Amino acid sequence: MSAMSICAESIIIPAIPNIIQSYNLELNDSAWIIGVFIISGAIMTPVSSQISVIFGKINTLTILMILCSIGNIVGIVGQDYNSLIISRALQGVGLSIIPIGLAIMADLFPKDKIAIGQGLLRTITAFGGVVGLIVGGYLIHYFGWKSTFFVITPIPIIFIILIWIFIPQDSSKKEKIEIINRLRPKRLVLYQVQTVLYYF
Repeated sequence: MSAMSICAESIIIPAIPNIIQSYNLELNDSAWIIGVFIISGAIMTPVSSQISVIFGKINTLTILMILCSIGNIVGIVGQDYNSLIISRALQGVGLSIIPIGLAIMADLFPKDKIAIGQGLLRTITAFGGVVGLIVGGYLIHYFGWKSTFFVITPIPIIFIILIWIFIPQDSSKKEKIEIINRLRPKRLVLYQVQTVLYYF
């Protein structure tokens, strides 16, 4: 799941020159294609982590992946630069999957295996970025830059099905905490800064 999110970030990078040409963009405008993805992920990571405490990790994870799927579809059907930015913002929500995935792994793995599992997950996540660049280059060359959205659109849907089949629902009693109290502004700002620094 986390590898998919990083792959979605990197797969479009080789297409930036093509997008600039398609929409007659200035070079500084194209920076938002990557920037809005990271900003969206940085904002949503602490928010989704807190929401998962209240509504459950699996439910939150499912909603996030649905938003990613919507972002992919917007990228396919969109015909202008604004729709592309909206698509990338929705895709960026997928970055907030990473801490939830780590938390689910901590729930499912034996205590002595958690560090190994989380280390492996981080390695796979980094590998997803490399795969995205390579696959994106081939797709863009042979099928055009919009093909990158076609390729990654089914992936969140497949993961949603697999999650609901193979991963048990949150077994621990969910904390009944008001969202306003959990989402304290100072804490959110700190988490968002940390998240941005992590991705850079």
